Amino acid sequence: MKLNCRNVLMALILLVICPFNNSHAQQAESVYGDAVKAEVKMNYVYTMEEAFKKARELNKPIFFNCFADWAMPCHLMNKAVFSDREFCDYMDKHFVNLFIDVTQGENTDIAKKYDIQYFAHFLILDSDGSVLLRIVGGREKEDMKAAVSLALNPKTTLPGAEQIYQSGKRGKKETRNYLTVLNLANENKKFMEINKEYIRMLKPKEYLRKENWVTFSSTISNKESENFNYLIAHKEKFVKANGAKKVNSLIESLYYWDIMNYAMGKTPYDKMKVIELNNEIQKAGLSDTCNVCRVYPIIHLRGERKYDEMLDYLTKNASQLGVSKLYIDTSLELPDMSGETRGKIINYLNACIEAQKDDSGVVKQLKAFIYKLEHPNGIIFEKGNLAEAMAKAKKEGKLLFVDCYTIWCGPCKRMSNQVFVQEAVGAVYNKQFINVKLDMEQKDGIELNKKHPVTSYPTLLFMDGDGNIVKKIIGAQNADNLLKIASEVIKQ
Repeated sequence: MKLNCRNVLMALILLVICPFNNSHAQQAESVYGDAVKAEVKMNYVYTMEEAFKKARELNKPIFFNCFADWAMPCHLMNKAVFSDREFCDYMDKHFVNLFIDVTQGENTDIAKKYDIQYFAHFLILDSDGSVLLRIVGGREKEDMKAAVSLALNPKTTLPGAEQIYQSGKRGKKETRNYLTVLNLANENKKFMEINKEYIRMLKPKEYLRKENWVTFSSTISNKESENFNYLIAHKEKFVKANGAKKVNSLIESLYYWDIMNYAMGKTPYDKMKVIELNNEIQKAGLSDTCNVCRVYPIIHLRGERKYDEMLDYLTKNASQLGVSKLYIDTSLELPDMSGETRGKIINYLNACIEAQKDDSGVVKQLKAFIYKLEHPNGIIFEKGNLAEAMAKAKKEGKLLFVDCYTIWCGPCKRMSNQVFVQEAVGAVYNKQFINVKLDMEQKDGIELNKKHPVTSYPTLLFMDGDGNIVKKIIGAQNADNLLKIASEVIKQ
């Protein structure tokens, strides 16, 4: 599985994106239990054959909900968009609506045919099965309606906009139409190349227009991006044109992981740097109620080892912290943790479980993390960067074991909290390998991905000290498989 992560924070705040039976979301029992159920009002059909037949009879395109039960963004779209009567009436009027879990059984062939790697994921097909539009990632109701409506105009479908662009008609409107559908389809490389051309057509004052928000905001990948200062300097005008939510969400996303990495203990605590970071956030005009500002106090409490106060803050601010709280809760494996502190954290996590109203995916993750805390003799992962780990592996004549994960990947968390923690696994891997965990959406992970592309999670790599891959394993493994793999690699 893979995430559309152009804007990770939007995936958290909005509804967006993250092993593979043709089933209705409301009829089949979900791995998440009752927590994800929604009163979906879409008038779905459930086979490709029926969808193509109705599409030809009614002369309508097909809206294909490429579902994955394990992907929470798919369920969130059910709750927030596909349960809205007005939206569903619009869809039923203009489309034949198809629902298939493409990660189950023979349906995986459909996923392969249409190159479905990201979830949430939606296709609009013609009656012959050709793709008119690809929409990767969840969206709010109005944005989703605007997106699907593009398929109703031949000039704004993905093939239509591409044909116009390739014919040489490359004015602002034509280029912007093409960029819009590329962005929806998550065609990042092509989007960024053409977006450079489009941005050069614009005068700075045109950046402020609503129709240019996606293209302009895409030029800001970090706080050092040239246009970030332009955004901050003209924030009021950008807000007037595009709304405070979109503008503030973008700004917040640029600070989110800096803040979260401190709060999760992934970045070593430095009080002055943290204060400077907070000053930047205040100057950017973010509200004190935004997510990064609510997370901020946790950094100091964790960094100054005020663990009782930190747990109290997390408890009192649970509803405001949202999904960020789960990331922090499952990072509370403190390096200097005493037995007493470990016990307090386990008690806190059990209280978090009791506060949940059902056996949701959150509960499963918390239970798995408690198991990890209760079994501290598993794989020991290096604290330094990848280069340092490679140097250590080369010096000691060992291979590098690399757990390539993402923070949103459920199977990655299960491996981390249930498999890597087992003593038998730790005994072998700590002796035979230098072990590294890499978040593939940050720093070293991004760089490694350029050299050795990882398209599914989790992916496990065995590398030599020069960075060459000796063995690559895709997908979650149980303890027995992990030990078998280690034995095979050692014998090579």
